[in-house]
Amino acid sequence: MEEISKNPFFIDLKKKFSTLYEKASGNQWLVCVPSKSSFTKSQINQEFAEMHVLKPSISFKDVFDTNTNPPKSIQIDGTTIKTREGFSKKRNISIITKEIFFNENFQPFNAVLIETPLVEPVEKEVKEKPQKELRQKPVVEKQRQQTQTNQKKKPKEKIQIVPEPEFNIYNTQEVISLSGEIITVSSIFPPHKTLEEISKFLTKFHENFQVFPKIKEKLKEFKQSYFFVKKYEEDAANRIEKLCEDTFSIFINVNPKFSVLANQKYNKIELLSIMKMYVLGTLNIYKKMRELYSEEDDNCYQQIKKEYQKNLLILISNLQLKFFQNIFQRKTPFEMMLVLDATIQKLTKLAYPGKESKSKLLSTDDLLPLLIYTITLSQPTQLYSRMIYCSSFNLTNISTSKFGFIDASFQTSVLTIHEGNACSKYEIEQRERREVERKEQIRLKQEKKKEEEKKERLSQIKRTNQSPRVIDLNKKQGEVKVGGFLSNLLSRDDFLK
Repeated sequence: MEEISKNPFFIDLKKKFSTLYEKASGNQWLVCVPSKSSFTKSQINQEFAEMHVLKPSISFKDVFDTNTNPPKSIQIDGTTIKTREGFSKKRNISIITKEIFFNENFQPFNAVLIETPLVEPVEKEVKEKPQKELRQKPVVEKQRQQTQTNQKKKPKEKIQIVPEPEFNIYNTQEVISLSGEIITVSSIFPPHKTLEEISKFLTKFHENFQVFPKIKEKLKEFKQSYFFVKKYEEDAANRIEKLCEDTFSIFINVNPKFSVLANQKYNKIELLSIMKMYVLGTLNIYKKMRELYSEEDDNCYQQIKKEYQKNLLILISNLQLKFFQNIFQRKTPFEMMLVLDATIQKLTKLAYPGKESKSKLLSTDDLLPLLIYTITLSQPTQLYSRMIYCSSFNLTNISTSKFGFIDASFQTSVLTIHEGNACSKYEIEQRERREVERKEQIRLKQEKKKEEEKKERLSQIKRTNQSPRVIDLNKKQGEVKVGGFLSNLLSRDDFLK
């Protein structure tokens, strides 16, 4: 089945017409993507792009207006698009498949793959032809259409009979579970649990399309009825987890492959994890957390700016910073955990260079100052709300796993920054280190001075070459072990000249 993300028009829309794409995704409009076999690259221009970006009508359900001037309208009836006002002819265009994408604010928007472009075909002028040829044309045209119809039907029958190789559920692969453990599951699952991959995975199975509306309705009902309250994230997480289990049950009841996977331990864990990511992404929980904790986000940012302006000694390389900054492009707690894990691995490598970093782990006391410092240098603006989202909506027990340690370290770091103690421990350690270095430098200078004094006294002995003079090198310069008249002579400056 053709993937929308690899369609030439969809790629050009994102790259060449990026302003239009950002406007469409930001407003959660509908994007119609013609099948790649139905158009040529030369047809893609501004007008073509605007014709396929549709905003919902404010007056009628399932009616959309194109982004052209003047706008044209279409109506979606099941799996068919019907052209309405603005089009010279009424046409019915089949919807092949539907995919969900996400904008920069993690809000979902729909894209549908359609059989032909919405742009009306340009009709060529019909030149006058002999009467005999005009009479034959309808018959020839009818035969040609019948041939095309038969050709279209044959591949569809083959696709239904021959299963696609990627649907073989018995091949295996290793993936990271929601708790951070490596588990072996069917290769049918996406290797990375990003929202885009999960959305593509679920739309690969035609059985799933019959339950998408039901699931969407349940999630919409939750969004409209549930009221999020600050510091009551645990209750919200429990309710969302129940929604995930319901979604899981709905899918396995209609999809025989999912039903088989649900009877195998690790495949069931992975399938349930995918449902959790799908539900979280559709509900867009982070948007709620950002609204609830905007004050805490602002406070963290002010504290970070204050610390950043102190021009602390930069020990963290750009590599660690880049790894951590990736957290602000991630859309689920699981993806954020992977970023934090990678950042901590890089910090460990910084502390234990070479092969030692693979076997050693940073203790909490060593890790926190480095992690706090890395966060401070990245200057995030929505730190606190992300910490709440990441910690509260894992939807799995991570307390005793590797992700549990990572989560606790991240929470402690953010709370330290929020309380105005960012980098305080790090600064103390730096001051102590500088004090030790200062004392060591003083000691080395003193030793060097003593060595120079000894050399000077020895050089004086060689110059004078006086046998009565017995020098004690442990005494200060000028002190000699002689007395009386000779002592007075030796003490005179002009005596040695």
